[in-house]
Amino acid sequence: MATDRFAELADLCVVPEPEPEPEQVDDSGGGGGQGTAEAEFWPMRAKLHDIQQHVASIRSAQIHLLSSAFSTGALREDLENRNAQVAELSSSLRSQLRTMGAELDAAESGDPEIARRSTSHRMRRNIHVTMTVKLVNAMGLYQDLQLWFHRATKVDAQRQLLVANPAATAEELEQVGEGSGEQIFARMIARGQAAAALEDVQQKHATIVQIERDVAEVHELMVELAEVSEQ
Repeated sequence: MATDRFAELADLCVVPEPEPEPEQVDDSGGGGGQGTAEAEFWPMRAKLHDIQQHVASIRSAQIHLLSSAFSTGALREDLENRNAQVAELSSSLRSQLRTMGAELDAAESGDPEIARRSTSHRMRRNIHVTMTVKLVNAMGLYQDLQLWFHRATKVDAQRQLLVANPAATAEELEQVGEGSGEQIFARMIARGQAAAALEDVQQKHATIVQIERDVAEVHELMVELAEVSEQ
């Protein structure tokens, strides 16, 4: 469960600082020396830390939203904004890692001995591998949290549908839970059934659809990062 793994966030961003190796080496072709590696490291570490903080706040916002008798637009908008921040940060960090990996691969292709000769190249490669693994772990936890919230929202939406329409069929409950209940809402609105509860169900239905899109995007990101980390 996401709640069981959530404690892992405490250690998520404990990333060692890059340190120069003690031996004297030729740093030609190393991409600018230690300063370049550190200049790349700190912004990436900051983004990883921000992802950790946003995921923690998203969990709290999800619990708050689920515990509300009728979810408000403000709560939902706040949660959507937090999710958008995670998406933006993870996309930016992924782009940085992609660029960094391409540069490292190109350097190694042009000079197979660069990893042996250049301290800064080794530092950059270590940073790239460490950050990639950390981002995979962070987004894995985020995906678990989103899947948990998807299940909880589905159950809540079905419960609220029964409040609005006690005669709802099993098929209608499943459609609402799977994010395909537009026609059901149209029929219920036409009959004027339990307007407040119906509005809440519609909001939860919209949340389910959005979560499914978010989970698909996170899955795509994790597949790409997993491929990089296995290289």
